[in-house]
Amino acid sequence: MNSPVARALGALPFILVACAGINSCSQAGAGSDSLVIPIDRTYGTLQFTGSVERIDRGDEYEFRTAIDATFLPEAEVNRVPAARLERYFLAATAESEAGQPSRSLYRDDETINVLLGEDGETTRLPAISFRIPKVVAVEAAHLDLAVSDGRIMWPIGDLK
Repeated sequence: MNSPVARALGALPFILVACAGINSCSQAGAGSDSLVIPIDRTYGTLQFTGSVERIDRGDEYEFRTAIDATFLPEAEVNRVPAARLERYFLAATAESEAGQPSRSLYRDDETINVLLGEDGETTRLPAISFRIPKVVAVEAAHLDLAVSDGRIMWPIGDLK
């Protein structure tokens, strides 16, 4: 908790200033600090665009998703005839010693039912709200948001 990053995170007031004139910045974060994290990533057969709102809830952060997924069947990585997404998750990990896997600090996942099967097909992923203790979020090296079909994982972004 004494790392420069942890001190900086604890000292910064996260205030959403990019919302002037945008209707989506409603009362969701009223009375608490919030930050909108843009999402624009392609990983193999899925492209993700949208945003995640991080809301400070005192002892925890709430992450609210608003993300579209587009199916790209000709990609070489995670190539599948259709993406049948079953799980949506947020995982917090800490760095480990060289050559060792990352240490898991926290994981929260939700069941979803999304099917993408046509080239270029786009759909909005279900709006999910994940909550994570603030002390865990500060300790984590990564806060990874991802979806899975039960066998293959598609990373959406690091919310750290």
